[in-house]
Amino acid sequence: MPKRATPIREQRLKRGWTQADLAEAIAAEGVQVSQSHISKIESGKCMPYPPLRLALSRILGLDIDLQKVEVDA
Repeated sequence: MPKRATPIREQRLKRGWTQADLAEAIAAEGVQVSQSHISKIESGKCMPYPPLRLALSRILGLDIDLQKVEVDA
């Protein structure tokens, strides 16, 4: 079964960005994050911490508070 894309991944891909591109855009907002952490967020392994959540919301135009972590059973 293919993985379901999260809103963060969908919006990143709509812009044609890699995870590294998104990490750079977030850094420009003053929040440091690694590409691997973005990968974990996109795969639902962790949620973004508050400053990162705010940066993602600004950059991608998402209400990150509504994003839920879904763990494959």
